[in-house]
Amino acid sequence: MTHFSDFALHEQLQANLEKLNMKEMTPVQAAVIPEALKGQDVVAAAKTGSGKTLSFLLPLIQNNLEHLQRKQTGKFPHSPRALILTPTRELAEQIFKVAKDLTRDTKMFTTVLTGGVPIMKHKRLLKGKFHLVIATPGRLLDLMNQGDISLHEVSSFVLDEADRMLDMGFRYDIQKIASFTFQPRQTLLLSATLDGKIKDMIDTLTNEPTTIKLTSNQEEHSQIKQGVYKIVGTEQKKFMLERFAKNDSIYQAVVFTNNKHLTERLCAHLKGLGEKAEFLHGDMRQNARKAVVKRMERGETRFLVATDVAARGLDIKAMTHV
Repeated sequence: MTHFSDFALHEQLQANLEKLNMKEMTPVQAAVIPEALKGQDVVAAAKTGSGKTLSFLLPLIQNNLEHLQRKQTGKFPHSPRALILTPTRELAEQIFKVAKDLTRDTKMFTTVLTGGVPIMKHKRLLKGKFHLVIATPGRLLDLMNQGDISLHEVSSFVLDEADRMLDMGFRYDIQKIASFTFQPRQTLLLSATLDGKIKDMIDTLTNEPTTIKLTSNQEEHSQIKQGVYKIVGTEQKKFMLERFAKNDSIYQAVVFTNNKHLTERLCAHLKGLGEKAEFLHGDMRQNARKAVVKRMERGETRFLVATDVAARGLDIKAMTHV
């Protein structure tokens, strides 16, 4: 199967795919979707930009729409049927946007729960209908502990960028969240790598999963040119930034730093050079972060100086350098 039309999808879901001009599947979608539609647990090595979001969203939405057609009512009114965990709010918002497009003109409702948003807003949202929840672990646990959401009917559980969630220290939170979901459930786990520490999570959370790894690391990065510069001290750092600013081959770039204070200082230096630069870090308000990303997507910003956590999951099509 290579096209979405090859599947017997819900009529409105198929129509929404066509409206979005989504016809041919990417390799990861062609590998994951058939297994997920069968109810199989799936573990996949998938990078940003591979089409991984649709590979897990489409089966979740199809299964929910089938459930709604049967007009089945759950015992727990404040429990979704599907849950997607992500490491960052930016990634959660991106997934939410795709989910809204795919469920347009259906009776399926999706909500997103992340930090950076007043928790009372989420409490109000959870009083309404919702079938799919996209969340970061910390905010979801807060709402669970306060009795605003139950996971007893979650029969489809997705971990997107699972390796990154482990890097951020969410292992215990993920295990706790998983323990409250319906059993048996379907689990889809997507990660940049399936090696090392991620193996324990796979063994703990999945049941005889189909494992998908389409390419080797070398093949995935064959088109990327890499270079290393040895820099000592702030002055050399500024000198290199000035060189990069003069490099016409750099259309848009992300400059990663290891702390929020450095993002602001380097951004100020780039602005002093006359560059269109902005910074992004975890302490910024959600609306401010969204605005920064939007300006980058519109090509209004050339350099984005960001901490690794804040920039995780960004998908800027015109990005040429990191």
